[in-house]
Amino acid sequence: MSNLPELEGSEKQIKWAEDIRQRLIADNEDNEANSTLKTALTVTSAKWWIETRNLDSVRFVIAVGEIEMGESIWKSIAAGAGRRYGH
Repeated sequence: MSNLPELEGSEKQIKWAEDIRQRLIADNEDNEANSTLKTALTVTSAKWWIETRNLDSVRFVIAVGEIEMGESIWKSIAAGAGRRYGH
């Protein structure tokens, strides 16, 4: 994949995040149409790439979903659970 946005952060963070991002691309070569991958590749925060590097696939999808929603999915889930159980 080319034309990736430049990452933002310190020089060290950017180098590390670029490695993480390239590994994700390589691991998903056969699935370039993956909407989760496409959304993730729009992230310009090196910090985000570093913080999400060890997430399992489910949590990674949730982290990407937070980008799409613009808010924390975890907060939404917790709020829904609180309403359901009368909290």
